[in-house]
Order: sequence, then structure tokens, then C-alpha cells
Amino acid sequence: MEKQPEIITLLNTMIQKLEILERDTKELRCENQQLRIDLLKHTATGWQSPLVVARALGFEGSDLSVVKKMHRLRDAGTFSRIGKHYRILNSGNRPTYQYHIENCDKALTKRTA
Repeated sequence: MEKQPEIITLLNTMIQKLEILERDTKELRCENQQLRIDLLKHTATGWQSPLVVARALGFEGSDLSVVKKMHRLRDAGTFSRIGKHYRILNSGNRPTYQYHIENCDKALTKRTA
């Protein structure tokens, strides 16, 4: 019984910290979205290589890993519409893909909202 006030104080402190973390997380998401918008303003627009689009969308990692991520997002349906999110330049044994920066950004924003 003597520990109850201490436990209540500790729980209240933890709740306050959780509320601060939730607020900070929301602020970081807003900042991240604004940074993506700003980045898109200063990069190429329209149809670009997977690497250029991945970097414009803020993906981090090696060139190969971010290109693979673009293709995984296409295969998973995030960038699902041919002619809107991506296009195929040649349909030989090894197709060359291009992605549309603004449309892919909208698809990602919609997915994370």
C-alpha cells in the first residue's frame, strides 16, 4: 500500500512521456511530408529512372537497394498503374522502367496517410 503513490506518479509520468512522443511523432511526419514536397520541387519532374525517383522520394540506401525498393513497391501494388506510376520503355528480355515522380509521391502519401 505504501508504494501506490509512487506507482501512480510513475504511471502519470509515463503517460506524459507517451503523449510527448506521440506529439513529436506527428510533428516529424508533417516535417517529413513537407521535406518530400520541397525535395520534389528541386529535383527532376515527370518520368525518370527508378534511381532518380527513389532519391527524390527520399529513399535511402545503396543505388541498387533503392531501385529494388521501387520495383518492390510496383510489384506490391503501391505503384500499380502502368502509364500513371510507371512505364516500360522496351519490352525485350530485360525491360527498362521509368517512374513518374509526382504520381509515385502521391501514391506513397496516400499509402502512409
